[in-house]
Amino acid sequence: MSGTLGRVYGGDSDLIHIEDGKRARFGAHFAQEIDRAMRFAALGNGTRTGKEVVSQRLCPGCYMIVLFDAAITLAQNNGQSVVELGATMTAAFQRLTIDAAAGEHKLVTEEIHVIMEGKHS
Repeated sequence: MSGTLGRVYGGDSDLIHIEDGKRARFGAHFAQEIDRAMRFAALGNGTRTGKEVVSQRLCPGCYMIVLFDAAITLAQNNGQSVVELGATMTAAFQRLTIDAAAGEHKLVTEEIHVIMEGKHS
């Protein structure tokens, strides 16, 4: 553990970080990029008109797969265990489900509880 304040990765000078307080905004920007790419692809391949591209909602199944595959690709490209990724994201999404069901309005986060491989049940 090379992190600080009990964090697994926080403060590790050998890793590229997103500045504290800016991760949620970075995530929102990433979401906008996925939105634009999906709409541009639909227009470019002729499956939607310009009016449809602007007015129609995105397919949740498609963007969930994109996010899932992106997380796996990032983990593999950066030497993170996919077991650690899966356990951590499972816990994060379980927390999201509990908070959303309870009417919690703060559904974005700046921190995540990392579950190291072999440390979960």
